[in-house]
Amino acid sequence: MDIAVAAAGGPSWTDIMTAFGTVGAVVVALGIALWSERRSDRRVREERGRSDRLLAAQREREKAAVDDERAHGRAQLEEERRLALEREQFAEASAVQVVPGEDTVGEPDAQGDLDGSVKQLAVMIVNRGSYTITGVEAQFCLGGNQMISHHRYVREPGFGGLPRLLVAQFGPSPERAVRGVLAPWDTGIRFETDAIHERHLASWYPVVRWTDRWGVWWEYKRGAVRPIRGDEPWVP
Repeated sequence: MDIAVAAAGGPSWTDIMTAFGTVGAVVVALGIALWSERRSDRRVREERGRSDRLLAAQREREKAAVDDERAHGRAQLEEERRLALEREQFAEASAVQVVPGEDTVGEPDAQGDLDGSVKQLAVMIVNRGSYTITGVEAQFCLGGNQMISHHRYVREPGFGGLPRLLVAQFGPSPERAVRGVLAPWDTGIRFETDAIHERHLASWYPVVRWTDRWGVWWEYKRGAVRPIRGDEPWVP
């Protein structure tokens, strides 16, 4: 009788087990919630990390594209400048006028005429460009395969173009300090050979060299100009 009363006055095993089950369910639900939250936070962090990586990669690609475009623009600009400089250099070299000439020399005959078998060769150089050229030199090719140097050098400055009142009582000086220098306002330079018999003059032509304002060596030969090395030998 007492046992029944005690049992009736307190929680039964069913109630106790139900309570344990409820608490367990709450614990499990809480654990699931915490696990889900952690998983969700990790997923969010991973997604943010992935987004940050994608954004960084996109920015790197955009920066690389901009850098490539700038580099291409600079390279294109440099190439355009190089081509423009080459065109200007070639135009200046082509503006140097080279004119060959010859004169009959020797002893006159009884009638006072020269027999024409002995001649003196010359080449006249005039700078019709915009800049001074330096190191002007010339040689002569005889018979198509023999190179000879000049015998006489004459430099004519632009003295004749000066006002008469300015040059009154004065004449042009030899200007030895500017040998081989030819400014656009100078008259020109002439190179002359010794007397040469006409049998050596088949197909003769002058070869002229100079340096432009950019330090490039040029050679005129047979009506054409080309850039050369400063140490190139003189060849027909």
